Amino acid sequence: MLKENLEKMIEEVLITYIAERVMEKIANRDKKILLIFTGSPVNLDEALTQLSKLGEKGFTFHVFLSESAKLLLDYAKIEQRLHPIFVDEKDCKIPELFLREFDAVIVPTMTRNTAAKIACGIADNPASRFLSNALLKGKKVVIAIDGCCPDHKKNAENGYQMKEAFKVQLRDNMKKLASFGAYLTTAECLYESAVLKIVQRQAIDEKEYEKTVDDKRAECKVLSNKVVGNVDIVINSGYQKIIIGRNSLVTRLAEDTAKKNKIQLIRE
Repeated sequence: MLKENLEKMIEEVLITYIAERVMEKIANRDKKILLIFTGSPVNLDEALTQLSKLGEKGFTFHVFLSESAKLLLDYAKIEQRLHPIFVDEKDCKIPELFLREFDAVIVPTMTRNTAAKIACGIADNPASRFLSNALLKGKKVVIAIDGCCPDHKKNAENGYQMKEAFKVQLRDNMKKLASFGAYLTTAECLYESAVLKIVQRQAIDEKEYEKTVDDKRAECKVLSNKVVGNVDIVINSGYQKIIIGRNSLVTRLAEDTAKKNKIQLIRE
């Protein structure tokens, strides 16, 4: 009897040890985020500020720079602000296999080109292959759309004068990304969005998460913007009601998008 008890105790200790090691491995994996920088420099500084706040929560970053990102973005600034592990293309000859290490992917700078590729199902370079596979596998994907949104104020500042038909196409690309499972946000909301999509999701199981999402859709979103544009409606399209300020200006395009998505705009 003593021998049987001893064997059971040893078995229990071994099971507990193995379980702890497995949980530790999962926890370490969950703390790793793959950052994919494409070539858009729009609001890069703000994105890095937001990501730094996420780093303070214990997350570590692996950074992949697309070819255009290597040419257009400040490599030294990214290294200084985030202290990441940089991923070289030669280290991930098969992006789909390399992606297994990560449960979460963040795109702090999304270009119009990459957005169009993902929307059309094109995966012809490592960045697009990473993103396509992450969405296919149901991983947590957060995308800052500042660089690919046709309604962003930086477009006018940079001299872009796009025809409305072109803007419609670019908006459709963003809608497709969202319908594929990506969580769209802006650089200034990147930390908040990552916490909502990544950190909080780790704290609850899948059933609770789905319930939270369903409940969230029924809630109201309050916008304090003086001007409510189309991008504000697109980002918050999961809500049935959006409350805006009494004196807020709502663009006609924003009103049309709200109407198409059956979103009720309520003034305070």
